[in-house]
Amino acid sequence: MKSGRQGIEPAAGMVWKVFLRPAPKAEVVEVESARAIAGQGLEGDHAHGGSRQVTLLSLEAWQAALAELKADVSPACRRANLVVSGTDLRAAIGQEVEIGDVVIRVKDYNPPCIRMESSARGLMHALHVDQRAGVFGVILRGGWVRPGMPVRIVPTRWA
Repeated sequence: MKSGRQGIEPAAGMVWKVFLRPAPKAEVVEVESARAIAGQGLEGDHAHGGSRQVTLLSLEAWQAALAELKADVSPACRRANLVVSGTDLRAAIGQEVEIGDVVIRVKDYNPPCIRMESSARGLMHALHVDQRAGVFGVILRGGWVRPGMPVRIVPTRWA
């Protein structure tokens, strides 16, 4: 399927989980769907505006970090909004990600914090390796996101 933007076939994956963070440092809540609001973030999430409106984590990168540690920890502890599979998020930095009608401009790598150590010893370092901790971005076009939706990286000219 062509993206229609530059005639380039985008990389495709899918949304695996959707999480909201009702308040800073509060437990994340897994939801069946979330409304992305352009220029703001996900409705019900504490992040509003700025450059970190939404965070994304690769399921495969998460699993690789855990395999090195021989740990079994839910990706919810990473506190990312969207856990996606089949998508190289490192390749998305400086690009746009489409999830249904939603368009996210991926700004940068989202480094892990020391809180990861309370989930598994060495997790913070394991996530730093190969930038496995995910990315953050801004919502350019809103809509709904839910597990099972396709995720496409679309090359953009602003990168």
